[in-house]
Amino acid sequence: MLAKRKTSSDDGEATPTVPEWVTTLARRQFTDNDGEAIGVWFIASKRVENSDLVTQQNRLYLPTDSVAANLVGLLSLEERAMASLVGDTGQPSKRSRTEAEEDEMRKKQKTAGRAHGGLSVRVYARCGFVFYLWLTRWDGSGGTVIKGEELKLFRSFSALKKGDKIDVWAFRRGGELCFAIGRRYEQAWRRIPPFATITVVLKVGMSCEGCVGAVKRVLTKMEGVESFDVDLKEQKVTVKGNVNPEAVLQTVSKTGKRTSFWEEGAPADASASATTA
Repeated sequence: MLAKRKTSSDDGEATPTVPEWVTTLARRQFTDNDGEAIGVWFIASKRVENSDLVTQQNRLYLPTDSVAANLVGLLSLEERAMASLVGDTGQPSKRSRTEAEEDEMRKKQKTAGRAHGGLSVRVYARCGFVFYLWLTRWDGSGGTVIKGEELKLFRSFSALKKGDKIDVWAFRRGGELCFAIGRRYEQAWRRIPPFATITVVLKVGMSCEGCVGAVKRVLTKMEGVESFDVDLKEQKVTVKGNVNPEAVLQTVSKTGKRTSFWEEGAPADASASATTA
């Protein structure tokens, strides 16, 4: 996977490497060749705030500095106009008549963009589901947001809560701008000692014994798995072994069942424990 990055994240940390789940999502849109390089851009890291979780607003804020440094340069002039990202991205998008006249060449594009709420984008959750949303600058604050009715579903499938650290990545699908947004767990995995046995607990949407069988089949084939338990009634899958929790999540997700870490928590906490083998 070819990662293209311009700056570090907004909190002073080094820019993360492209995680496996983003790599998989991007490749699925283009090719079955795992060795082919696909352009992926790191956009931002942020903490989920209360304002990102307000159902009535349905908007997810992107850090202003990261938008200016990492996102705007990826957009064509028409896309910037549709997303109202022309000019200073840190200021409210209020323009005088003189400015409007100077931008007459882009007037039609901006009008079209505002008519449907911004620039149409695809947003992918970690589970692989896609949501159709809009990228725009919020008139009141000048902040850049991803918004739309389907943001409710994205939050639900991603099990986001206040304080979660999320990474925002971007790639193109046939020219269309796509975002992959999910919680960052990779740093926690690196703290697990080599040759360790860990326990990963997942919440999996299973409705019948056929679903249970599908989960068991993929786990049986997964390298490093020592044992597992599938509880249909509790919608709970417990896996033990020398495995990467993210890889376990992705493996079970391949069954097509809604899959997340148990109790909306990262596996770095009580939902995943490590003991030296």
